[in-house]
Amino acid sequence: MLAGEADLTISIGAIAPQQQQATTYWASAHPIKDYVRVDDSVSIYYEVHGLPPGGSLEQAQHLPKVVMIMGLACGCSAWQWQLQDLVQQHQLTPDYTAPNSRNPSAHGGHPADSPHQIHQQQQLCAWSAGEQGSLKQRQWQQEQLQQLQQGLARQQMLVCVMDNRGMGRSSCPQDSAAYSTSIMARDVLAVMDQLRWDKAHVLGFSMGGMIAQRLAVAAPSRIASLTLLSTSAGGWQIVPTHSWSGLKTALRMMTARSAEDAADATLRFHFRRRTLKAYLPQWAVRRQDLLRREYLTAAGTPLQPPHGFKGQAAACWRHSLSTKEAAGIAAAGFPVLVVHGRSDKLASPANAEALARRLQAPCVLLPGAHFIVRECAGQINMLLSNLVWGRQHIMAADNTPYLDPSPSILKAWKQLDAQSCACGVPAAAAAAAAAGEGAAGQQAGALAVACAAAAAAGPASANRKVM
Repeated sequence: MLAGEADLTISIGAIAPQQQQATTYWASAHPIKDYVRVDDSVSIYYEVHGLPPGGSLEQAQHLPKVVMIMGLACGCSAWQWQLQDLVQQHQLTPDYTAPNSRNPSAHGGHPADSPHQIHQQQQLCAWSAGEQGSLKQRQWQQEQLQQLQQGLARQQMLVCVMDNRGMGRSSCPQDSAAYSTSIMARDVLAVMDQLRWDKAHVLGFSMGGMIAQRLAVAAPSRIASLTLLSTSAGGWQIVPTHSWSGLKTALRMMTARSAEDAADATLRFHFRRRTLKAYLPQWAVRRQDLLRREYLTAAGTPLQPPHGFKGQAAACWRHSLSTKEAAGIAAAGFPVLVVHGRSDKLASPANAEALARRLQAPCVLLPGAHFIVRECAGQINMLLSNLVWGRQHIMAADNTPYLDPSPSILKAWKQLDAQSCACGVPAAAAAAAAAGEGAAGQQAGALAVACAAAAAAGPASANRKVM
């Protein structure tokens, strides 16, 4: 059972006054940023978030550790919707009262600074048992509240994200033979070795899920839990043959002649039609228009070179997981979870269910498309939290905060608008011009899929500056 039931809530305000105390999580305003040398020609860039202020890795070795592996043509900044939740500074103050079905507007005390605070502080799972509730329900609620209090004191983790080889600030070998999911799994192990992490919870998205599979095969003793998002067993499964709409979108992506066309095709892969067509009265536009502008806005992520995209795509094509290897993962003893979007046009949900059966793992289907790390970020973060801290909280996740533009994007738009007004150029034209200059980068690596794919289509498009 997943989130969505409005009545499945309990109030944190029910905690006895003497039990209520403010708890502050560790912020990650200044993450560690470093490189690990894999061999003479390849270095992998990584970041570690969640350190205590002024603390060191050695002082935080007792905390749960999470390694997140991103997908094809995406840099580590694409994990921002997980990082803002899982290592953001949070606080639960004594006068906080969570919204519930009888008082949905109650949210006194400390204001929520991130989507996770909204979910963590507002809603926990409980079942409805009449107006007053049964004795069993009240006992269960009390147990949940006690677990919450204990969890707030220990709900801290270290999160490592990295740029896979061929992307971002990591090395981009020219030879496609330097790319495979097994090789990239060894890159992840090299990062863990440098951090001196014996074991970590591993989360892999799309191609990152394939890398995570190879990591679990090569070093099962290093895995605390394995979560596979929007992924498959590789080979022909990476071709969207299950959906005619997916094939048409892939063709549009490969033949895009402008940044706007590439963005539109990428959005159709990343998000459901329902999400894109939603009207936003506060912006007076549809969600698709807002996301398109966001994808065309500079975000500081370097554009992926064509040989990096080709190498990563070749790694996905060559990836495989044998029956023996799948059985080995299933017998390794760590929790395994497969999560997929029901409307995924790129990776078939049926293939995800088949992979889950091979791994003897549950398969959770969420109301999203391929880029569920954002479209369903609330549920993803909740599921990961449950695995890391061993709880079973089910939250009614409203994913709207994750779909709204981030403060950095809003700041960039404000600057573009100011420049366009000063030059007498419409804001939309200024944004398109900035997107066409090549140096702007892309939002969380998302548009890199379309841009690199268009670059790989031929010399003419490879020389075209789309960002």
